[in-house]
Amino acid sequence: MNRRIPRAIISSVIFTAVVFAVIFIGFWFTGSHSDLQYRSVDYDVTVQTNGDIKVTQHIDMKLGRRSKGKPWKQLYQQYTLNQSDLADITDISVKNVTTGETYTRTNTVLPSDVASDAEWNSKYAGYWYAQISDLLGANPKEYKPGVNGMPIYSDETQYDDFIQDNALKRQRTVEIGWNIPATKHARSMKFDVTMTLVGAARLHPDIAWFQWEPIAESNTTPIGRVTGTVHFPKGITAKNSWAWLHYAGSSSTSRDADGTLHFQATNVAAGRYLNLMVAFDSSVVHDTSNGTVGAKYKPAGEWIRTRDYPGLQSLKKLESEKLAKAQAKQRKTVRTWAIVLGLELLLCAISLGMAIFGRWRAHGPLYSKSVDYRREIPSLKPTTVANIADILGIATSGNVEQRRLAATMLSLVSKGAIALYPGPARLYGTDEAKSSGAMTLTPHVALQALGVNGVRPVTEEEMSGTSTIVLHPVCRSQRRPKPLTKPEHALLRILEFVGKDRGTDTFDLNQMQKSCQGWRSGYKALERFTDACNEELDKRRIVRPIGGVTAFFGLGAVLYGMTAAVIYTGIGNLALSLIMGVPGMLLGSFAFLSAPKEMFTKNGMKYGEEVAGFYRYLTDFSNFDDRGALDLALWDEYLIYATAMGICRQVLNELAKAYPQVKDPEWLDGNASDSLMYWDYRSISLLGSTNASSGLDPSSFTSGIASNYGGVTDLGSQLSSGFSEISSAIHAAAPVDASGSGSGSFSGGGFDGGGGGAGGGSFGGR
Repeated sequence: MNRRIPRAIISSVIFTAVVFAVIFIGFWFTGSHSDLQYRSVDYDVTVQTNGDIKVTQHIDMKLGRRSKGKPWKQLYQQYTLNQSDLADITDISVKNVTTGETYTRTNTVLPSDVASDAEWNSKYAGYWYAQISDLLGANPKEYKPGVNGMPIYSDETQYDDFIQDNALKRQRTVEIGWNIPATKHARSMKFDVTMTLVGAARLHPDIAWFQWEPIAESNTTPIGRVTGTVHFPKGITAKNSWAWLHYAGSSSTSRDADGTLHFQATNVAAGRYLNLMVAFDSSVVHDTSNGTVGAKYKPAGEWIRTRDYPGLQSLKKLESEKLAKAQAKQRKTVRTWAIVLGLELLLCAISLGMAIFGRWRAHGPLYSKSVDYRREIPSLKPTTVANIADILGIATSGNVEQRRLAATMLSLVSKGAIALYPGPARLYGTDEAKSSGAMTLTPHVALQALGVNGVRPVTEEEMSGTSTIVLHPVCRSQRRPKPLTKPEHALLRILEFVGKDRGTDTFDLNQMQKSCQGWRSGYKALERFTDACNEELDKRRIVRPIGGVTAFFGLGAVLYGMTAAVIYTGIGNLALSLIMGVPGMLLGSFAFLSAPKEMFTKNGMKYGEEVAGFYRYLTDFSNFDDRGALDLALWDEYLIYATAMGICRQVLNELAKAYPQVKDPEWLDGNASDSLMYWDYRSISLLGSTNASSGLDPSSFTSGIASNYGGVTDLGSQLSSGFSEISSAIHAAAPVDASGSGSGSFSGGGFDGGGGGAGGGSFGGR
């Protein structure tokens, strides 16, 4: 019955989807995107008995297209050597798994220093290199593992003697890269990169421990998935080893009985760090160099950093504190999410509650048990009833303005001021080039023009989409012209302008639209019609505005949801963007669209009940047994009000079920040729269904009417559709100025434990 709710649902869903699409596309095109991506990287790590860490990376990377077709030629990783976390990188090797080629070492050559792709491919591709630079990236030179590294001192004051007032030597960057053939793009290229990290561990009497950071916060290459397996020396099990994964994103951790660690992290975006804190029993750690490590440095270095105090309990305490801090931060984040979502849902609940309350107040007369069937014509004008029907939510076709125009047009027909015939004016001998003045058209003449006797068959195309209007027709034999109301006068003035503009009293709605398109003051005539329609509504104080509160909270929820969606999309969390944005935009827009804009005043409630009772009577008419003989004059009035209420189709169906004779063309020609219902039923036979006794059921009757009027099932709806375009034309012509992680058991996933550690890895390409 009421189409506002399904329309509101559909519109709110479409609105939400479109807004999200715009937000996502906006961030996609305006945000920064990395041309180089690691699809995945799998770390296979073995802890050596001297505390060193052997790392093999199985890398699957994607090389995206770059501007101006610039090819990729060089891929690299950078690591940081310093006096506390990493002293040296040795045993480097690179293999192109995609081609099966093992690369060999060469001197560092930048792609920008090579003249052509052909020269690069023939001389430099298939090699790896390593270079070291100081803290600021200056003074690069070839890196010699075991020579250019940092010494290991347990007493950090010894570094002052090693540095000798050159502060840049305190931290240096090692770049390990490999040269590939010039490649414009590749969906997948796989490499194995192996190295040994020296000087990462610290040895206490009870444990040895290290913090390894394969991915640093400075990394600018996003990684889709990171997995890792860490193997311990013989003698280490899950009972005498401990580990903590530091990663703020989604991750999982587990371990085997022999102590082997497994971890996985997803969506390691640029700027996110991942590191692993590992501790194990110190009894398995010993020097494997026979005291030769560090002899080349001045002062001579050591094989491992040592401490003379137990370290396990203090390490556990430190990690527990980090975990507690991370959990507190996470709880704060979750509370923020809950507050954001709670406020949004509160706005939605208020707006929905107000919308429901408004609909209850507006639609109350329709569902009130005290409202009885009403056979009498309402005491209000059809134009006022059109407004009330909109508030009650009973209209199934057209908006208020369209239904006012259509009902007033039918009222003019009923009073003999104009006549209406189906189809375009050219069917009756009037076209764009003719100006024949007043034209004598009667139903009999119209039937002859439409080919009722086979003179010229009428097609669906000719009958669909418009109606012909005749101004000042011959007075009807059975009725006398009646005085016109103000809305009728205003509409008649519009029709008379069209007739004058076209030089004829006969024209169709399509021709009327063309005339109105150039009528610059036409919007004033339409305003006069609207003012005349509103006069009774305002004078009797039937309705008052409602929905301001609903609009305030509904639009507030929409804006709130849009803001949340933008913020969380901006930080890269699409799931949160959906969770935080959808409720406000969807429910807020639904409340705004579904809420009535007006409600009945105390005085207007009786008029609402009057129209509701009349509506019930018309839509249930065929169920009454005491309906008596068919009163054509009364039913003309009924159809005018049915058009104003937007239920003309239903009423025509009810009338046909109650009085089957209206489907008989002979009966119509002899009894109802000057009735408003005449063409609604008579036009069925014009398309070949001349036998009215053929047993047309309501559904086939409805489809017949629909085919005659271009998919619109009644004359009132057809007029409403036509006036929709005409009104738009007039307005357009107006002038412009109008869990367990803290214990080290390595379960429950990682946490935000802070960055840092051996390696500080970052990745890139040239």
